[in-house]
Amino acid sequence: MSVKSKVADAVVLMCATDIRPFNIVEGEGFKKMADKFIETGAKYGKVDSADMIPAVTRVSRHLSTAYDTERNRC
Repeated sequence: MSVKSKVADAVVLMCATDIRPFNIVEGEGFKKMADKFIETGAKYGKVDSADMIPAVTRVSRHLSTAYDTERNRC
């Protein structure tokens, strides 16, 4: 089975488990997140996803900063 096929299977499982639309993979944010995961794996080798994915509270704390940064870019 090819790598792309394995990733497709993982995306299907994610969408089914989390009840997300399949087109989530077309979003720029998803692609940037995937690039960051790939970059981290290339740099550090195999990394447990639990060590990489931030908690909801951390995400919410970073939201206003990210919003301000993006707003100032416009």
